[in-house]
Amino acid sequence: MGIDTFRFRISSKILLAFAGMTFTVGNLHAQEVGNAEQGLRVARAVCAECHLVDKVPGEQSPNLIAPTFERIANTPGMNSTALTAALQTSHESMPNIIIKGADLSDVIAYILSMNER
Repeated sequence: MGIDTFRFRISSKILLAFAGMTFTVGNLHAQEVGNAEQGLRVARAVCAECHLVDKVPGEQSPNLIAPTFERIANTPGMNSTALTAALQTSHESMPNIIIKGADLSDVIAYILSMNER
């Protein structure tokens, strides 16, 4: 299996997990949406080591198995509830980073601001 196929499979699994969470957390109340500008600052400080957090067409994340924030934002069914669940759940390919409170709401607001729909 080539490296591109491996990256695609891992990225696809991560995106499917994010999208699937919209169905599994349907009974949870959505977090209030925060400040997207502050969310970008938090994302650059906490997430940018692995993810491309800025919207840069054609660019990839520094860690090639980590989806860009733009790709996450445009995953079908992505919303604040799904992101809240995803960011508070451990992932095999993601370090155990905990974002809480206003920072969590702000990062979610930033990611959702990249949604093109």
